[in-house]
Amino acid sequence: MHENFIDEKCPICNEPFAEDSDIVVCPECGAPYHRECYSKEGKCLFIEQHGEFEWQSRKDKLREHFLNIEQAKVEAEESEDAGEEESEDEFEEFSIEEEIRRHENYEDFKAAVDKHVEKMSGRIPERNGVNGDDIAQYVGKNAMYYLPVFLDIVLHNKIVKPNFAAFLFSPFHCFYRHMNLFGTLITIAMAMVYELRLLIAGMLSTSPDVSVAGAQTIVMIMCAGIVVLMVCMLLFFNILYLRTSIKRIARIKRDSLSKEEADMRIYVEGRPSLFNAIAYPLCIFFVMSVLFRMLNGWLGM
Repeated sequence: MHENFIDEKCPICNEPFAEDSDIVVCPECGAPYHRECYSKEGKCLFIEQHGEFEWQSRKDKLREHFLNIEQAKVEAEESEDAGEEESEDEFEEFSIEEEIRRHENYEDFKAAVDKHVEKMSGRIPERNGVNGDDIAQYVGKNAMYYLPVFLDIVLHNKIVKPNFAAFLFSPFHCFYRHMNLFGTLITIAMAMVYELRLLIAGMLSTSPDVSVAGAQTIVMIMCAGIVVLMVCMLLFFNILYLRTSIKRIARIKRDSLSKEEADMRIYVEGRPSLFNAIAYPLCIFFVMSVLFRMLNGWLGM
């Protein structure tokens, strides 16, 4: 039996056993000792762990280590395969036309759509106390479009997700989606370009010889700035909309007295507003026009 302990070390003196070593073995855990070391110590070093500890040789530990590595690889591969299958299942294409053909009445079709929305919202991790259900409720009827986009942003870090409506209909689309800060910036820039062009035209009509090169340069710079803002809306509107939505929902939930009140406010404040899309730009253009008229009067133009 002692040959099994060759090259193992005595737990007390930490010296390796030799072929002629006098070895004793703990009957409880199987730990080997030099007889002399064990006599001096008077007990097994692992006595406090008896009942749940079993001594292992270095060969046994090495064998177990490699078995654990192999098991971990198998589990990782199985987990990856399961994740891919789940991912494909979660992100399978949802065809509206196919669902319409599959279901005979509107109630069944709506139930299928709601189930798909619930499935997607459940994949969005909670952030700042805002979960996927809150975001789905905030975007409302447009959840079928925005939730897959938000999932790509959150799960796959796809920051650049083009939104052509935000590009073609800036700044109206920003106000429509309650992105008021970005809508205001673009509207003010557009209004300033419009008013500056009117100012240049007025200067040329009254004084044909006057130089307006500086003003025209400013107009060109501002036009370029507007194009840059619109391109940013094209590329980054979706991630900005997601972050704005989370911020607004978190504020609503923090200020609401009950979950029912929070849910109602999330739905109402998230609902797109055609009125905002029209009224806000008109108001900004009106204010800018008044300010420029006052400026023209002050300059005597």
